[in-house]
Amino acid sequence: MEFYCLVKVPGINFRKPLLKQKLITVQEIIREAVVNSLVHRDYSIPGAKVQLEINPEKIVVKSPGAPFWPNPLEKLQDFSATSYARNSNIAFIFNIMRLMEETGVGMDTFKSLRIKYHMPLPIIAYDGLNIVVTFPRSADALRMASNIGALKLLNDEELAGYDFIKATGKVARKDYRKQFGFEIKKAERHLTKMVKLKLIERKGSGPKTYYEFIAS
Repeated sequence: MEFYCLVKVPGINFRKPLLKQKLITVQEIIREAVVNSLVHRDYSIPGAKVQLEINPEKIVVKSPGAPFWPNPLEKLQDFSATSYARNSNIAFIFNIMRLMEETGVGMDTFKSLRIKYHMPLPIIAYDGLNIVVTFPRSADALRMASNIGALKLLNDEELAGYDFIKATGKVARKDYRKQFGFEIKKAERHLTKMVKLKLIERKGSGPKTYYEFIAS
């Protein structure tokens, strides 16, 4: 897989514009995503294959099969899904080969990509045949790939903040500030704007106030 990436996409890099402008090659991202698809795909569908699409805006991996118990699509989309392997034997083999860190990994893999590579969380959908995982490679690509219109009203810093809250599920203002190094007023503006756009919900009061991601 690494050889294929080096030959087919030697000049393609992921430039993370949302946080630290860090250059990241796509080889490791592709490897993580394809391994995850091979482990969790539905092998009972005749002729179905894992599909990989790469272009300057996004990386798309299509994994045959519908979302499966105990994780409906909604749980996949908000990254709250339980770590559970559709194909436990294959997961075990990939674990022994050290191609994945633990059996049943799924959401942890996607979250680790964000932490390791400072890239946006992937967008997960179901097209009737495949679970489609889209990795946007820029802020504009994230806005275009998402079905949430309100994201188009966020600037790059706000979009990074939204993605952070989506990954953590909920966050206090002080933790939001610490994550990005913002001043109090700037962090408050970001959070207030996202609340007004109904992207997040403010809960609690006083020192116990926190902001929770709203699953679409």
